[in-house]
Amino acid sequence: MIQQKQSRNTLFFLLATLFIGSQTVQASFQITVKTLTGLKFQITVEESDTIQKVKKKIHAQQGFVPEIQKLIYTGHSNEELENESTIKHYEIQKGETIHLIFKPVMMKVTVKYEKKEFEFYYDNKTLIKELKNEINTKFNIKPNEQILTFEDDNKELSGSDNDKLNTLTGVSAGTTLILKAKGTNESPSDPSNKGGKGDKSNTNGSTYLIAFVSIAIVAAVAVTMYLNANKKDKK
Repeated sequence: MIQQKQSRNTLFFLLATLFIGSQTVQASFQITVKTLTGLKFQITVEESDTIQKVKKKIHAQQGFVPEIQKLIYTGHSNEELENESTIKHYEIQKGETIHLIFKPVMMKVTVKYEKKEFEFYYDNKTLIKELKNEINTKFNIKPNEQILTFEDDNKELSGSDNDKLNTLTGVSAGTTLILKAKGTNESPSDPSNKGGKGDKSNTNGSTYLIAFVSIAIVAAVAVTMYLNANKKDKK
């Protein structure tokens, strides 16, 4: 009896181990990832994997960084899968397909104007015109009056701001651009840039001096004539 009971316990233990093992094996399965360009590949996932972990697996296999990945599963209203949710949550099954869409990579450029500066974020589709419009909003300088040069080599940012093909693709992330307004070589605080008001004040001063001297001369002549007239009357 004792031996039979031990045999039953051993058999139960073995069956339980096999069952747990089979469940573990079943938890790992392959799904297909497909991009808009037609690239297809398989990755191995588990039900407990978060979407963020799935993105890391895609990165390890294909080199696409998680930050630019947007994963969509047609079985879940075609909405973007959230990083914190799991494969099990979305009920993604073995052999099913999730779609990989690449997010535009946002880059930063710094624009400096006099003692002010601001940061502008863009991607490879952002037009030069959009940057100039933002500058107009920040500094009240019209797009056609702006001159943008690269801080490192002083070269001007080329391209017409009205051309839809002129994007910021050639501007590297982290670039600093120096902004100048056309027709102003010196700072606005310089009186010489304010319509020549400094020169005008000097001219006005000279005019007043000449007028004063002229009046003084006329007065002196008048006094002299008056005194001479009195001398003649006395004689």
